[in-house]
Amino acid sequence: MLFGCCIKNVEDVARVRDAGYDYFEFSAAALAAMSAAEFEALVQASEAARLPCLGLNSFSSGTPALIGHAFSLEELGDYLLALCRRAGRLGVKTLGIGAPKARILPEDYPRAVANTQMREFLVLASLIAEHQGIRLVLEALHDRSCNYLNTVEEALIYLKAARLDDVGLVLDFYHMEVMGEGLDRIALAAPRLLHTHISTCGPALERSFPLMDELEKYRAILTALREAGYDGTLSVEPNAYEPEKAPETLRMLRLAAAG
Repeated sequence: MLFGCCIKNVEDVARVRDAGYDYFEFSAAALAAMSAAEFEALVQASEAARLPCLGLNSFSSGTPALIGHAFSLEELGDYLLALCRRAGRLGVKTLGIGAPKARILPEDYPRAVANTQMREFLVLASLIAEHQGIRLVLEALHDRSCNYLNTVEEALIYLKAARLDDVGLVLDFYHMEVMGEGLDRIALAAPRLLHTHISTCGPALERSFPLMDELEKYRAILTALREAGYDGTLSVEPNAYEPEKAPETLRMLRLAAAG
């Protein structure tokens, strides 16, 4: 299994490399918002560190919307084309579709319409991403962040009903913990599982780096992943990069992976 770290800033690329991680994962919203010069600096930082960017998370900061009154397939297409061109240059392999602010369903909005909008978006996104060698991974998000596709089971049922065979799944154990979902969801998701996220879950739902005192918790997670046949990528996804914690988290994960 490869272990990576989610970041939002160019200067953190070298820090992730120095901490010993196998790759970094970058914010898609941050990537899309970069100027041309800022993007070139990110490419150069990745090359200088010899650290690949294997994934993108945080698809958007709320605009463009994925469902609802503000949904625009044209706007999404423009966003996707620019984003995937940059992602292709970075060597990204998975594009995470999380984006809670873009997935808030108005109370009066028909869910059937939202389901159709999400399918139209995912079909278009798959076609655009495929040209850059990128797979889409849908993420279930807890119900205090948005009100659409909140559990792993909901996400899987939706993908099957929408016949989106090319779209994979990312398991985020933070969101699963908030929703009270157990490790049995790993086997359920295994046929579509392409990526995983972890982090601590604080009292105010803040995300940080898990440390050595949570070794047994993550040993159980990694054992369940291995038993389900998963040996892909696992990214730590904190609210912000914490250089004093990142190396200990990686040591803990490597111990947990050793069984």
